Amino acid sequence: MARKNKSNKQQNSEQSKDFSLEDFFTITACGYFVCLAAGFLFYQIDILNTSFDSFQFVALGLPGGVIFATLRYVGVKQSILYAGVIFLIELIIAQSTITMVIVRELFLLASLWAAVYIYKVEFIPRSVKLREFRGFGLGVILMLTNIVAVALIAAFHLLLSGSFVAEFTSDMMPQIKIGMLLGTGLGLGFELGDRLIKKTRD
Repeated sequence: MARKNKSNKQQNSEQSKDFSLEDFFTITACGYFVCLAAGFLFYQIDILNTSFDSFQFVALGLPGGVIFATLRYVGVKQSILYAGVIFLIELIIAQSTITMVIVRELFLLASLWAAVYIYKVEFIPRSVKLREFRGFGLGVILMLTNIVAVALIAAFHLLLSGSFVAEFTSDMMPQIKIGMLLGTGLGLGFELGDRLIKKTRD
C-alpha cells in the first residue's frame, strides 16, 4: 500500500511538473473535435439539434475533454469541481426546472466523469501495449456507464412517480450507441493530443 501511495505521489508530482496550459488545451481540444467528428460522421447536423440525443456530442464532448485534462494535469478533486461547474452551466443554458430533466443531465454527466476517470486511472496504465487501439477503450467504458446511468434514471423516476418510465427501453439503445461513439471519439482525440504534444517536444 505504501509503495502504491508513493507511486501515486510520484505520478502526481510528474504531472504537475509537466503541466502547461498549452498541453491542457491541446488535449481538451483534440478530444472535443474528434468527438464532434465521430458524431457528425454518424448523425450529421443532428448533433446540433438540442432536442436530439445526438446533441450529447456537443454538450458532453467539451466537458469530457476538460475532465480528462484536469485528471491528467491537475487532480481528481479539481476534476469533480469542474464537472460540478459544468453541470450548473448546462442547467442555466437549458433553463429547465423539471426534476427528471435535471436528474437525467446529472446522471449522464456523472456517467461521463466515471468513464473518463476509469479510462485515465485504470485502463491507460494497463494497456501500454495496446496504445494504437486503447482510444476505443473509452468508448466501451462510456457505453457501460451510460447503461448504468439510464437504469438509475429509470429507477429514480420509479421512486418519484411510482410508475416505470416508458421511455426506458427506447432510451437505452441510443445511449449505448452514443456512449460508444462519444467515448471512442474522446479516446482517439486524447491519443491524437498526446502525439501532438510529444511531437512539439521532440
